[in-house]
This record gives sequence, structure tokens and C-alpha cells, in this order.
Amino acid sequence: MIDVELEMSRLRSFQRATADYAFERLFGAGAESGSRFLVADEVGLGKTMVARGVIAQTIEHLQVSGDERVDIVYICSNGAIAAQNLRKLAPAGAPVEHRSERLPLLAFRLSRREHHPVNLIALTPGTAFAKGWATGQVEERAAVLRALQQLWGGRRVMGRGIGRIFAAGIGPGSYESKDARIRALAAEQGNLSPEALEIFGREVGKVNARRSQRGDADLDTALHHVAERFARTDDPGRAAVGVRNELISELRSALAMTGAHLLHPDIVVLDEFQRFRDILHGTGEADYAAEVARQLFEYHDERFDRTTRILLLSATPYVMHTTSAEATAGGNHHYKDFLETYGFLAAGLPGVDPEQAKTDLGRELSALRTTLLDAPTSGVRPAVAAAHHVSERLREVMVRTERLASTPDRDGMLRQVDEDLAVPSRVALAQYVATDRVAQHVVAVSGRQIGDVVEYWKAAPYTLSYLGAHTYQLAEQLRALAGDASAVPDTELLSMLQHSEAVLPWDEMRTYQPLDPAHEGLARLWHDFFDEAQAHLLLWMPASLPYYTSGGIFESAAARRLTKRLIFSSWTLVPTAIATLTSYECERRLHDAARDAGAVVHDYDDELRNTTRLRFGVGTQSMAHLQFVVPSPALARLADPWAESVRLRREGRVPTLETILADVTTRIRAALEPLIGHLPVGRGAGSTAWYTLAPALLDGDGTLSMEGLRDEDDEGTTALDRHLVELERLFSVAQNPDTTPDDLPPLPADLAEVLALRSVAGPSTVLIRAFERSFASAGPDALVAAAAYAAEGFRSLFNSTEANQALDAFDGPGEYWLTVLRYCAVGNLQAVVDELCSVLVENRGYDRAPDQAGALADLARDVRTTLGLSALYRPAVVTDQQDGDGPRWRQLRLRGRFALRYGTTSTEEKAEQRSADVGLAFNSPFWPFILASTSVGQEGLDFHQYAHAVSHWNLPGNPVDLEQREGRIHRYKGHAVRKNVARALPFPVGEGHPWTQLFAAAAALPESIDADMVPYWVFAPVSLDGEWALIERHLPLTPFTREKSVIGSLLSSVVHYRLAFGQPRQDELVQILKDLDPETRAALGQVRVDLTPPRI
Repeated sequence: MIDVELEMSRLRSFQRATADYAFERLFGAGAESGSRFLVADEVGLGKTMVARGVIAQTIEHLQVSGDERVDIVYICSNGAIAAQNLRKLAPAGAPVEHRSERLPLLAFRLSRREHHPVNLIALTPGTAFAKGWATGQVEERAAVLRALQQLWGGRRVMGRGIGRIFAAGIGPGSYESKDARIRALAAEQGNLSPEALEIFGREVGKVNARRSQRGDADLDTALHHVAERFARTDDPGRAAVGVRNELISELRSALAMTGAHLLHPDIVVLDEFQRFRDILHGTGEADYAAEVARQLFEYHDERFDRTTRILLLSATPYVMHTTSAEATAGGNHHYKDFLETYGFLAAGLPGVDPEQAKTDLGRELSALRTTLLDAPTSGVRPAVAAAHHVSERLREVMVRTERLASTPDRDGMLRQVDEDLAVPSRVALAQYVATDRVAQHVVAVSGRQIGDVVEYWKAAPYTLSYLGAHTYQLAEQLRALAGDASAVPDTELLSMLQHSEAVLPWDEMRTYQPLDPAHEGLARLWHDFFDEAQAHLLLWMPASLPYYTSGGIFESAAARRLTKRLIFSSWTLVPTAIATLTSYECERRLHDAARDAGAVVHDYDDELRNTTRLRFGVGTQSMAHLQFVVPSPALARLADPWAESVRLRREGRVPTLETILADVTTRIRAALEPLIGHLPVGRGAGSTAWYTLAPALLDGDGTLSMEGLRDEDDEGTTALDRHLVELERLFSVAQNPDTTPDDLPPLPADLAEVLALRSVAGPSTVLIRAFERSFASAGPDALVAAAAYAAEGFRSLFNSTEANQALDAFDGPGEYWLTVLRYCAVGNLQAVVDELCSVLVENRGYDRAPDQAGALADLARDVRTTLGLSALYRPAVVTDQQDGDGPRWRQLRLRGRFALRYGTTSTEEKAEQRSADVGLAFNSPFWPFILASTSVGQEGLDFHQYAHAVSHWNLPGNPVDLEQREGRIHRYKGHAVRKNVARALPFPVGEGHPWTQLFAAAAALPESIDADMVPYWVFAPVSLDGEWALIERHLPLTPFTREKSVIGSLLSSVVHYRLAFGQPRQDELVQILKDLDPETRAALGQVRVDLTPPRI
């Protein structure tokens, strides 16, 4: 049994009120409880946490009633959101299995009884509701093959052609090896249970019935017919491949429906369901998505006479606002959508006709509109009463909490940064002319329409190149007329492209020549990050709570103000342009800074550029590099920057890096004395082996496990092995009482000083302490293994060319590994990693995981993932073909690291995992510092952990979309809140994690006690005297454009659109309300459709 009260106590009071009310509406004993309920809290207020509270109460309620298996199905729009939220949804203490699932595989897993007392299963449109790629994943095809072996008999599906059909896309190898592999994978699935096999047979029968209606042969006949074709030839032809794909798709659907039938969902959580609302309203027997949805939503548990409960989560559960332009283009989306959503919810109320309920709500909304319009003459009381009636009706099926204005100036910590951009430069205007010239030529030659050139040009510089990275109409025509696909390229077009100002100057970029941003918004972005903050020299964000001062580059005023930037544009070419151009500018500045410091530098595409300096060489000369993969618990104990800072403060001394290093050096020298005090200091530099050997002696354990130190495919495996063997040999020699000084390498004179640096700031040492702070119960072996695994990420980071050049600029060429340690010390790495682990542990739910050892391993994996992430993008230029056929329009490979684009239109798992990794890296202190994306698919994602600035590259169409964008960074314990908490409160000197202490102290402040949002969502105390970190809204809009002229109206609509809740012709009503006299507008502040949950 779980401790529900403990789980509920972790919620803020407004979240608890919502969770209690939602549970009561879904499972209450009263006649008014229903089966469907919507939590529509404003973006960023923790709807997932509310859902966890509902789930915790649901589990307890069902288990008390005798249900021994609770199935919770979580449906969200993509794998990135599923990965982010699954752990958050699982209540602490419950034996919950949580996994993202593919329905065809679920049929076998449930047949194997791989379920627990509580099962939390995530489904996404790509894995459950969309047929997607016809042949699916290889595991799914293997599962289908195994199911057919059981249904039809093994001999029926033994033929060579059958194996070739199901081995489609399995990778390289002969057909015989592919056949063997697919059949081995099929055997691994085990057996469908009798129940599952019966359901699968029934679903196959339904498919055959539909095929018969179309006049097609049944699945068995059709499969064996096409198998004959595949058995005879390696190239069966496009028609046969098409038939194969259709058959596999139909069989996958049948097995997926089997998985859906085997699920017994007690509660289905639909997160941001507006992204896939078709599954709610779909009809028709052939509609696969609707059929799966019906099976899940309408499941009835006959044992308890109970139907599935549905909990919907969304800040924008319907089109919250429709502008006049949108209404003209497509009607009253808002009104229709709102009523449809309400009808779906009302269908879950006992004895309620949803159509009649929609009619009644429409009548009450009409009364509200009339009373609002009559307010200047009739007063606001009728409008208040009408709003109350609407509120009472809606609260039967939904609630909504909105963020309160909790700062002294009532702005909710939001600050608008008006970026008064200059008019487009001469270069920018020349690029427009060049783009238009090419576009006119393409239209003349092809006769095709190619879109709005002005909008393309406003969106991104070097427009033709970045259009070439995507599937715009103009880009498609350029590829057709001048690309590799054109047998006879358009030479006039090629010449225009080759000399066009709107194409990237690749020859100049190869040698890192300065590149004109050619876009005032991009120029301002570069100014903010590179000219002002010098962010290209920072490999991580400055710590919000530094443990000491170092006087280094991380402590400038601009660096302390620095935050990551989230950039939104509706144009898909913009994120690619921002990512590549900004990353190029970062690389160029690092290249020049390293060159000026005396380092050897290389061109953009020079292979020598990728030299890794922390590699393990052929011999054993790189012994000092072992410190980056071999953690030392002894060094972790000998110095803890936070504890050192506490000690110095209590002694009345200022905690500086210099002071801490001096104290730690003395301590280490004393610890080494009994172990190596009898050895003479060598002449010259001494052996670098001692920098790893001495900590091993302090640890007292020379048995170094390879576990967790490297990946199996690490190209440095052999060299690392040699270095570890040599270290173990030296350890044995040093431990031997008969050893003489001549048997060991000479001691370096600076051993204690270097070990002090490593103790204070060495990545592997830092990680041990950070992990121990987060997992106090973890044993030393687990901590060392986790630290070793994560430390490899730091080695990858410092092996990157960008890091090499940043450190050359920091300290000049020299012993690179030593420069790394100095950089980590100056950068307050312990404070940085402690803050990151605090964020990850709470945000990812590791603090509540029953398996703490597994959670620690997951945390180490997360930290490693955040380090060293990069990407390649493909803008187009004119380059020569390698075969000498002359120049063609083709795609380049440009890097992204400092800035990345987020998101893809693909729902394939690899693409979604890549997006999840990019999101994880952005939610860390490490690069990327800039993330650019379209608005599509971002609902429900968190980007606030290290970003409190959002840029609207172009304006969204309505105020709700503006709030949705900004809601990505205005969330629980975001970067701005943490900065303010650290600045406003005394340095934490008590027991427990420093950040736990800080927020406990902030929550105890008078201004926090009666304010739900303070200090977790909003914290800007008067004590900071205006020196607050705020949520920044950047508007880099081009002068004299339509967007520049409408920004005032859009921002004004943000204030007024809530009064037009649920109304047709919404923009018209907003405009009327905005034009009222100030006194009437003030009085209308009392009118509100209040969906705040009542306290139970």
C-alpha cells in the first residue's frame, strides 16, 4: 500500500485541492460523479503532479476495494513527453512498472504475465494510435510472425518467402541470415496466452471481413501469394513490396488491437489531448485510432461493475482564442471546439445527454455575452451572475487554476525586452533582392508557385541555403533544376546561386572568416551572448549558488545575468538557421581566441581540427588522464567546496578559491605523508602517474573495475586497459614493503597542489559528492560506478574542439589536463553539478523511485547525456561534384553545438529519443545555450531549468499561443526563481542538500506562507531591491513590418481574452471590451468564469 497522505503532502495546496476534487468527481460515491474529468490548469502549474495525486488516491481506492491489478494508461503526444513524465506520475512506494509501450508487443508481455500490482503504461500516437510506417519495427514484425505461428500453425509460415516478408528492413546480411534472425526474434516473444490468441484470431477475422468487402483475398491467401514472389527473386518489384507492406500493416493492427483488449485500464490519463483529439471524436469501424481509443475508454470491469475513468490534462484543451483573421479563414474554431470538448466530458456524467448539455451550455454562454455587452448601461451584476452559472456547469467536468500575480508590481515576474532593431542592413536587403531574383527565375522556368519570398527573407538570412535544408516549394524546385537529381542542370540558375548573396559563403566559412548576420534579430542575439556575456568562453552556465569566489570569467556581471534562450518561430527554416549560424559564430570566436593565445588552429572542415587531448595514447604516457574516469572517494572526502565554504564563513573568512585550495593542499599533504613521505621528490617534472596513483593509495584499493568506465565500443578500450593495468602494477609496487624508491617513478613536486585542484573540482570527484548528496543511502561502490560513468561525459566534453579552444583562450597552450582542472575550479563545478543533480532528481522523480540504485544509475546516465551533445544540419550551397561533373546545388554539413534546433516532424522512436536528449541537454547548465524551435508539439514540455528568456522570432497568431510559448520557461523552480532564492537568502550552512535548505528557508518567509505560487513559481522579494532575475520576453521584430504594428494589440489581448471565454466571434468581443471606458473596464474585473476547484 502506498502512503497517500505523504504523496498528497508533496503537492502545493492549490494542486492538492485540484487532485482531491478530480478524484472525488471520478470515484466519489455521490450520484453526480462521472467517468471523465479535465484539469485545465494554466501552463506551467504542474498538471502532471496533480495527476500523480489523483493516481495515488485511485490506487489506494481500488486496492482497498479488492482490485489486485491496477492498470494506468498514460497517453501523450510523443515519446519525449512520455520519457519526461512517466516517473513523475508514479507515486512513491507503489510497486509501479512504468514503460513506454508499443501495443503489438504489449500483447506478448501481458501474456507472459509481465505485469505488477500497479502498471503504468505510456502510449503515444506513434506507438499506439497511428499505423505509421507500414512494416513497423523489427520486434513488432517478429511478434506478428510468432502470433501467426500460433494461430495458423508453425508449418504454415515456414516458407522462405514468408521469412523474407517479415525480415523487411532488418539490415545488412544475406536473406538466409535475416530469415534466421527474424525467426529467432519471434521465438524470443514466447507465446500468446489462450485469451490473447483468441482475441488475435478474432481481430484477424475482422481484417479478413474488411478485405472481403473490398474484394481482396483473405490474409492467409494474400500473404502466401506474395510470399511466392519474394521466394523467387531478390527484387520482387514495387507492386509486391506494396502488397507486403499493406499485409504487415494490417497484421500489426490486429496484434495491436489484441494488446489494447488485454489492457484493463482503470484510469486513462490523456495529456495535452488536443494534439490528438481525433481519437476522442473518431467514428467508423475502419478508423484504427478510434477503435483503439474506444477499447481503452469504454472498457468495463465486470468484476467491480466499473468503467474506465478518463482524466484529461491540458492548459489549452480547446482553441482558447480565435482571432478575427482565423475566424474569417475557418469559422469560429474556439466556440465549436469548446462545445465539442464539453460534450465529450459531459458524456461521462450519469443520465446526461451530451447533445442537450452542449445546447444548455451554449445558451448560458450567450447570456454571458449579452450581459457583458450590456454592462455599460446595466452594470456588471448580470454579467457576474451569468458567469457564475457557466462556472457551476463547467466545474462538474473540469477545473482550472491560473497563475496569480504574486510579485510587488503584479506582473508575475514577466519583463518585456523591447529589442528596437535597426532597419535591415545593406547586406540583408541585397539578400532579399538575390532571393527574389532566383525565385522569379524558378517561377518562369517551372511555372510553379513558390511561396512568399518576403516572409522567407524576414524569417532567416542566407535564405536560399536554409530553404534548401527543408521541403519548401522553392527548395524543391531548386533541387529539381540545379541539384543532383537534374540530369541537365539549369546552368543559368546555378550561376545565379553560385554568386548569390542569399547563399552561405562556404569558401569563406571554411577558414572561419567573419560572417555578416544579415538579420538584425540574429545580430542582437550574437551581441547578447558573445559580445556582452562572452558566453562562447563558458562551457556551462554560472552556478546560481556559487560556493566561493574565483575572480574568473564566470563571475562578470554579464555572466551572472546569463540565462539560456528559447526561441520560437512558425517557420521551420528558422531553427536550422539560428542553430548553425550561431554555432558557427561561436566556433569562429573560439578559433580566433585560441589562435591569439598562441594555440595551433585548423579550418572548419579540417580533420586535424578534431584532435582529442584527453585520449589514452599508445603507451602509458597519459596516466594523468585516468583521473577523468577513475573516481577517488578519498579525494572526495578530503575536500567538499560547500563544506569548505561553510567552515570559512563560520570562521569569519571569505570563501575564495585561493583560500580553499591552500587549506586543502595542506590537508592532502598531511594525508600523503605516511604513505609516500619516505619517497624523494624527483628532479624535473616528475611522473604524471602519481596524480592517479597517489589517490589510489589514499583510497587503499588498487582493484580497479572496468565496469562503468567505458562503453563497449569505445575506440580507446585497448589503451585504457593498458593504463589501468599499469596503474594496478604501480599500486602493487607501492604497497610492497620491500619496494625501494628506485622501483617507483619520481614524485612530482606539485603533487599535493594538483591533487587539491582535483579534490575541489575534478569532474569525477565532483560527481561522487553530488551523487552522494542526492542519494545519501547509496553505498560507496554504487557511487564510484555512477561517478565513473558520468565522468566519461566530461572527458567527451573536454575532448571537443570547442572546449579545447575555450581552454586555450582561458589559460594558453600547456598541459591540457591541468588546464581542465583549473577551468573546473574557476567555474565552481561542484556548485554547478550539485544544482544540476538537485534539479534532475526532483524533476525526473528519482527521489521517489523505489529502486534507489536504479535511480542513481539513471541520474548518472542523464548527466552524461547532457554533456557533449551536437548535431549536423544541411543547408544548401553550390559545390563541385566529386566525380567531376561540375557544380551542383547540394546540401552541406554544418555543425550545431552552442545552439541547436529542437523537434522533428517524425514520430519514429529514434527521432523522439534525439529530441528527448536535446531537451535534457538544454535543461542542464551545459551547451546548448540556445534552443530554437517551432511552436508545434511543445505543449507539456519543460525548458525552464536553465532558461528564463524566450524570443518570439515571429509573433504567434493569438494571445493563447503567446502564453503557451512563454509557459515553457515559467515553471516550477525555474532558473529565474533559483537565482533569486540564492541571492535573497543567507548561504545554507545546515544539514541536508544546499538547495533543499534554500527552498525551505524561502518557503518560511512571510511573503511565502499564504501564497501558493511563492517561492516555487514566483519569487522576487523586495529585499533584492529590483535586482531580480525575471522571465524575459524578447521581441526581435523587424521595423515597418506587419508584426511590429500589431504587437501592441496582441499584448493587450493577453489581458482581455479571458473575459471572452467560450464566446463566438471572440476577437470582436475582446475589441469591444478594450474600447470601453476605464471605469467600466475596471468594474468588469469582477466578471470571471471561475473554474477554481472547491476545497474538499
